[in-house]
Amino acid sequence: RMAAERGRIIHKLLEILPHYEVARRHAAAQSYLTHHLGALDEALLTQIMALLNDAELAPLFSDAALAEAPIGGFLTRHDGSRLALSGQIDRLVETESAVLLVDFKTGTPPESTNGSAYLPQMAAYRALMQAAQKTDKQTDKPVKCALIWTQTGRIDWLDQKRLDEVLADILGGKRPLENQ
Repeated sequence: RMAAERGRIIHKLLEILPHYEVARRHAAAQSYLTHHLGALDEALLTQIMALLNDAELAPLFSDAALAEAPIGGFLTRHDGSRLALSGQIDRLVETESAVLLVDFKTGTPPESTNGSAYLPQMAAYRALMQAAQKTDKQTDKPVKCALIWTQTGRIDWLDQKRLDEVLADILGGKRPLENQ
């Protein structure tokens, strides 16, 4: 229960702090943590600020990024049936070279994310975004997915080929966009 509350607080801070001026983020985070936890958790504050200040993650916390972005749609299975999906992407941003989908994880990261239980979720989000791009025809950028482990600051960019394999399993063996 405590871990779930901690995760909710981390997600909320990563959602709202990018809207603050950089110079005010630290104080805003301190205030939020003190209010919601009853005391300041310095370790948690350090973790959150490290993520917000990570140069590799800067696009995810820019004004162009969306927080808690809803996503939904249908994917077609190999037998022609449709699979309805909906979810929420923690951070979504289109850069000059790619569309980035990121999910924050607050637990202890596994040794490797290649066999992770999170791969089906991210594979489905990626496929929905690719389908939206195909329909929209305004961009044909690669959709890259990552898991960010808030406890350690580790960023796991997920292997595109592995995501394709996982999605093929979900859909019954056929590539996701062939029947869209």
